[in-house]
Amino acid sequence: MYKNSSWDLVDAVEDEEVEISELSEKDLPQELKGKSDKEIEDFIEAKKEERNRIQKEIQELNKKREVYIAKNQKEETGELENALLSAIKSQAAKKNYKWDE
Repeated sequence: MYKNSSWDLVDAVEDEEVEISELSEKDLPQELKGKSDKEIEDFIEAKKEERNRIQKEIQELNKKREVYIAKNQKEETGELENALLSAIKSQAAKKNYKWDE
């Protein structure tokens, strides 16, 4: 879902909006200045692979999160409601109010 080729070099190269050979030295980040086109290509490819790995990890963690939430929601259904009703009934009893169910 992440694409930002207007300012992201990895996306721009992937979308073929930028040619590495046409990049200006002054527009490059410090870590790429003075590097050959091949070194820049390798750097971009490494960043792309790292990004893909991180995105996969995020997806896997999100699946685990969804399973956890679904499991715990079933266990906690009505806990807040029950706690509120219990507090209301307790306070009502102190004032001699009766609770009809």
